[in-house]
Amino acid sequence: MDGRFDLPEPHGTCELQIPEEVLAADVTSRRASGFGITAEIGTLVPYQRPQSWAANLFRAGFRGIFYWLRHDPARSEALALFGPHGERKTWKRGRERAISGELIRRLRTECGIEVVAPPRSDQLRIIDEM
Repeated sequence: MDGRFDLPEPHGTCELQIPEEVLAADVTSRRASGFGITAEIGTLVPYQRPQSWAANLFRAGFRGIFYWLRHDPARSEALALFGPHGERKTWKRGRERAISGELIRRLRTECGIEVVAPPRSDQLRIIDEM
C-alpha cells in the first residue's frame, strides 16, 4: 500500500474530484476531534495510521475521506474515494465542455497561464521510444 488512505486488497482508494454524492468522513470538521482525529491525519508519514483510519471508516460505511491536502498552505480540501483495488480499465465518457473566453482571459491575466490548442499528431516528434 503506497497511498496515504489506501485500503488493503480487495479494496482500493482513488483520489479525485467527483460531482455526485458520496458518504465521506469529513476529517476537516472540528467534530472529527471528538473521534481522536486531528489535522495531522493528512500529513502523517509513514501512512499506517491514516490507512488504519481509512479501513475503519470503510467498515463503518463511509465510502471516502474528505481531508486537507498536505502540501497546500491554503489548506485545500480533497476527497479520497474507496472502491475496488487496481486500475480501472473503463470509465464513463464525460461531456466535453468548452472553456469560456472569460476563464481563459482570467487564467492569462491573473495566473500567467496561456491556454493553447493541443497539437495535432503530425506536429509531434517522438524523441525516444522505450
